[in-house]
Amino acid sequence: MADFIVPLVTPLTDDARAVSEVRLARLVRKCVEEGATKLYLLGDIGEFNALSTSERKLVVEISVRESQGRIPIYVNVTSFSTSKSLDLAQHAARHGARSAVISSPFYGPYTQEERLNHLRMIAGYGNLKATLIDPCNNLSDEEKEELMNLPSLTFADSTSFDEWWTEDSECSVAHLVSLFAPPDAELKASLVPLVFEYGSAPVAKCLLEKFGFEAGSLRSPKLPVSHATLNQLFDHAA
Repeated sequence: MADFIVPLVTPLTDDARAVSEVRLARLVRKCVEEGATKLYLLGDIGEFNALSTSERKLVVEISVRESQGRIPIYVNVTSFSTSKSLDLAQHAARHGARSAVISSPFYGPYTQEERLNHLRMIAGYGNLKATLIDPCNNLSDEEKEELMNLPSLTFADSTSFDEWWTEDSECSVAHLVSLFAPPDAELKASLVPLVFEYGSAPVAKCLLEKFGFEAGSLRSPKLPVSHATLNQLFDHAA
């Protein structure tokens, strides 16, 4: 497998009330066994905004334990609260993550100084390297130039981390699903409109189920993609 980051879904129980430790452990072991070189936890595909802080920490703990230090793990610590993001980063550091993945708060009005202070705090006190993503293009050139001076912060290629509505958004799902059944070019093309319309987590979880892996339910308000829509996609994956 090429050296790229594989973003993980967060497997939930059938009633979506909790993270499924068994399913997550199987998913991490499968990724390692199939040759994934890096794992990315709790991105958009991992439903991070629908999980509690304790659930996000549990995902990190299980994933690090099951990977047994064989591959680097990147953890999204993005939130609307500096203290929460800092707590998540420090927790990831204690459990052996390679990097915290951060973005500025992406909803609501924030001043330039508020955004910079948020990112400086996490990069400076998170106790591990930080990888900056800017999926909503919130940061000005001036802000980016200032952040480049922080030694503990690196800028990510926007297509390297997860799906956040980049032109290559389908690749995150394809990278994950390719560990279970390598998708062909037609399947990759089919993923593009589905991911943009329904989101990466619903598409990825349904594909994993199709290829024999229990990914669990989605957390409300997200709903599964309709069977009719999925059948059209599965025709390409058959």
